[in-house]
Amino acid sequence: MRAIFIIIASFFFLKSYAQGDFAEAQLDPSGRALQVYEENGKMGLKKNARKPITPAIYDTLIQVSDSRYVGKRFSTNRQNSLWGMLSSNGNVIIPFNFFTCEISGSLIVLGSAENNRIRKGVYDFDGNEIVLPKYESIKISSDHIIGRNSNVNSIFNKQGSKISQYTADSIRFLDSNFLIVYKDGKAGLETLDQANSLSAEYADLKLEEGVIYARKFPTWLMIQGYDTVTFHRSDLRAWNKHFIATAGKRSQVVSKDKAKVSQTYDAIIPVSEDFAKVRIGSKWGIIDDNGKEIIPVNYAHIMADEEFFAGRAVSNISKWSVFDLYGYLKTKLTYDSVQSMSDGRIPVKRNNRWGYLDRYGVEIISPIFEEAYPFKNEVAHVRFFGQSGLIDRNGNWVVLPFNRRILDYNAEIILTKFRDQYQVLNYQDELVYFTRNELALSYEGLEELDSAGGFLRRISWDGTILSDVFSGESVRTGGSGLTIFKANGRYGFKDQQGRIIIANRYEAVKPFHQRLAAVKIRNKWGFVDLDEILRVQPMYDSVGNFVNGSCIVLRGNQQGVINTRGKELIQPKYQVIERQSNNQYRVELNGKWGLIGLNGEVIIHPNYDQLDATEQGYFIVKRNGKYGSIKDNGISLIPLLYDFIAFDRPSKTLVIKKAHKQEWAFAMKTHLAN
Repeated sequence: MRAIFIIIASFFFLKSYAQGDFAEAQLDPSGRALQVYEENGKMGLKKNARKPITPAIYDTLIQVSDSRYVGKRFSTNRQNSLWGMLSSNGNVIIPFNFFTCEISGSLIVLGSAENNRIRKGVYDFDGNEIVLPKYESIKISSDHIIGRNSNVNSIFNKQGSKISQYTADSIRFLDSNFLIVYKDGKAGLETLDQANSLSAEYADLKLEEGVIYARKFPTWLMIQGYDTVTFHRSDLRAWNKHFIATAGKRSQVVSKDKAKVSQTYDAIIPVSEDFAKVRIGSKWGIIDDNGKEIIPVNYAHIMADEEFFAGRAVSNISKWSVFDLYGYLKTKLTYDSVQSMSDGRIPVKRNNRWGYLDRYGVEIISPIFEEAYPFKNEVAHVRFFGQSGLIDRNGNWVVLPFNRRILDYNAEIILTKFRDQYQVLNYQDELVYFTRNELALSYEGLEELDSAGGFLRRISWDGTILSDVFSGESVRTGGSGLTIFKANGRYGFKDQQGRIIIANRYEAVKPFHQRLAAVKIRNKWGFVDLDEILRVQPMYDSVGNFVNGSCIVLRGNQQGVINTRGKELIQPKYQVIERQSNNQYRVELNGKWGLIGLNGEVIIHPNYDQLDATEQGYFIVKRNGKYGSIKDNGISLIPLLYDFIAFDRPSKTLVIKKAHKQEWAFAMKTHLAN
């Protein structure tokens, strides 16, 4: 049974790997391929049960014709299993020297190693060399063989005679004479007899009854100030002073005058205004905004940080190299892992230990730690022989390692956990505070939380309790030079001398903002002034802060806007209200968006699926799948006729995609047409 499984599994693996189909192996009633036997986990050919033709020395043997077998055999010289071909009488037809194997009809594509690269050639089942083994890839159609090196595509007939050659991303035959030539992701037409051609400017081409039909790319408009540039691409986006133009699955950086700035890539992904990651196949690199390759496209992964790049090599033992922003190696050393820079230090892992580079690539702290984390406040948390400690930017111990894991820290204290107890230590290893409740560092100190995550108390970094929900009184900043205090379960305000300015009569309060404070009475919110005069009646479920004399409020599940006198400028009837920079409000009503003025007047009725501000005095709107734009005074600027509109803020570019239908249109008539 094991032999049957190996033979069948090998057959299906090889068939799925090949571009064509293997001839089906003849099977005996037990399911075993005729003439193939197994012995000690290896395979061989036999005439019958008593007469082996070959010894069992093959890892795999697959019958591909009546008299031919493709197999793999271990080579002691190469220390690898290599492909070759046998006849049914055991003679070697093709030597077992090849690393890859693909079967297509009566031809076999084999790959040999040359300078650590696989080069492929084509052979027939008699071992005759049809196409020399010098191509990166080979495709076989019904009538032709296509060998490809980089962007050069060579076409052969099935006898191996070279017919033509094209420089292109790829080529594809429509029939025995017509072929599509893809350049920079765009499709053009060529014929082997050179009778017809179309320039490469289409999304796709097809041949039907002697007529060539074409599908065009969408039309894009890129508007910067008074300049408008038109492109025909699948996709387009602004990047710094240029554009990233995509045709099909290929992208390039182009200028405003449509000049090609970069070479063509499978992907271009900006990581900043100045740099972008680029990919060809499975390899990555970095280009700048002028299209120059800063890091060559040779890496399995690329990391981009503010001051450096890192590339992980394509190899069995993947290592990271660190580069500066000009593409020069910061260090000749390579690393197992690299983290982002902080405080001028880059955490790196070498020989399974962590250390740090400075911003110039010098190993300022040798890799000796089991774990190392980014610097914070010029101190970093490291693990050394199973213990946690803190080091400075030169690798000196600030806090010697101790047998507890550091949860968090700042410039003064360390938060740790020992068994089920949270402990706070200062840098002198003195215990400042401890509790079984959860502790978390905040900007103002430590916050102690109960098991449900509720606030219990705030503690200073020296261990002093600043506020406690269980004490008779607690204080916090209240704005306008006041503090909020709580006594007997109610809130009020005191001045800096501790005098009560507003008595503790409220269920909850918020700090003063623009001389008004929100207060909660009978579970509803209103506003009082510094004289405790009720300026807005408590009738809202939630309130924000006043900005320029207006405040967004919530009643029920609906939002509105009030002024400082409590007048409802916008009635609470909207699901969402968002304040805009010009004191207008973007509102959502029943899933649709509109624009309301400061005094409640409707500027843009809420009947759009999308309404996005551009900071240029107009909004991009979308309705029923179509885009347009409207000025902030409600006047239509661009009608709802476009498939896409967006505004790129860094480059101040309006990107517009014209309405486009994926339709086939007549391109040319060939001599095959009736």
